[in-house]
Amino acid sequence: MCRREQYETRVIHEGARHHRHAAATKIQAAWKGYVARKWYHQYRERNPPSDPLLRTKYFEKKLSGLTRQMVDMVETRGELANQLCQDIDLDLANSRRIMRTANILSTGRLSEEKWKVIEEKVLSREDEDCPICIGSLFNKRRPTTVLSCSHLYHRTCIEMFETLTTETTPTCPVCRQIMLKNLSFLHKNDMKLKF
Repeated sequence: MCRREQYETRVIHEGARHHRHAAATKIQAAWKGYVARKWYHQYRERNPPSDPLLRTKYFEKKLSGLTRQMVDMVETRGELANQLCQDIDLDLANSRRIMRTANILSTGRLSEEKWKVIEEKVLSREDEDCPICIGSLFNKRRPTTVLSCSHLYHRTCIEMFETLTTETTPTCPVCRQIMLKNLSFLHKNDMKLKF
């Protein structure tokens, strides 16, 4: 039998082509299998089975996974969680203060009945000195002002405090509540304030 170089080359090329075809088929089969398995696992993670026993196990696994994630997050980010809670508390306190301010400012004034209750609190407290200047409140030359929080000040002292404060909303220097002023308090109750 006569062997030629072309004959051997043809056989090698056919074998190589057959090998490439078989390898490509295996690669495609492996890839399709991977995609199908991945899709099936995702489907199983999203959709619970219909069998009650398998359904119970499915939800137990989901719950344990979520619990594990939360525990890991709290352990690794405990400081961030504490900072977040502090920021939320601070924002909540600021929101409450703003809402109180808006509520007081929207009403604009207190009724006469509320001012009478506040004046009774002032009289029952029996303050004799201005908390700002520590001067006597019963000086006829220095008029006084009562605030909505029932603290009593010299009118000039509280006006100077309002001028020098950095807060946008005027607050009482003693209790830090938002203040409304009653400028005519001493004139109405001049006789009552003599203890």
